[in-house]
Amino acid sequence: MIIGLANSKGGVGKSTLARNLVVYLNDLGFSTALVDAEEYAPTATLLKNFDSNLILRSATSLDGIDDEVQELSESGHHVIIDAPGKEGDQVSTLCLLSDLVLIPLCVSEQDLLQTVGVINLVRRQQRRSEGGKPDASIVLTRTLKNDIAVPSVRENLLRYGIPVADTEIRERIAIKRNTSVMRDKRFGGKDGPATDVQSLVAEIILPRLNNEQRVSNE
Repeated sequence: MIIGLANSKGGVGKSTLARNLVVYLNDLGFSTALVDAEEYAPTATLLKNFDSNLILRSATSLDGIDDEVQELSESGHHVIIDAPGKEGDQVSTLCLLSDLVLIPLCVSEQDLLQTVGVINLVRRQQRRSEGGKPDASIVLTRTLKNDIAVPSVRENLLRYGIPVADTEIRERIAIKRNTSVMRDKRFGGKDGPATDVQSLVAEIILPRLNNEQRVSNE
């Protein structure tokens, strides 16, 4: 399974989510690699220092991203692609290659306006491809507890035709300050910073991975 994370706006927690997903999926037993499509590979660099056993690649060109994803997939790995926080060829390539695109979005009208380009790009690819590939989900990030802006943003997103995950990745200092919060017992307790990522994986990713595994075994 190939999971792409994309947003044309930086600062929405996209790479933070990518880091935590890679660590958590590996810890769940799903061999998952990262392809960092950002210049200088900041996400891959942080993860290498965090755990040198993780499978990490860097590629910024269309052909490079395609080659890395194909090689990793053929080797039996799931792949997460972390695209730059801007519109460009890397995001277009991500839409073509991914089975699932996650679009992190901060809860503000400005962020929504700056994300519409990526949303429309995903929708165009879905209309053009056989079977409506890729699946996609918008993930609200950096939300506050009982955030009063969330309901109106969710309502505004209905017009774009991409489902919004029930799980929100809330604003947490621990998530900002740590490469990953998924292995630290301090963060995994009841309603801890790791629980949002765990809930998102259970809601969006695990059903697809389990279905993919079931189909491959038939």
